[in-house]
Amino acid sequence: MIDEAEQTLGYKLPNSYIELIKIKNGGSPVHTCYPTATATS
Repeated sequence: MIDEAEQTLGYKLPNSYIELIKIKNGGSPVHTCYPTATATS
């Protein structure tokens, strides 16, 4: 998957970034629900 991303982008990602995304899996938001002034569902 990383090789494919590098080919698509046209450059090699830094090793430090690759290690980070392996650990954090790209990250995810802590809060997944946010109040809104208008009903959304």
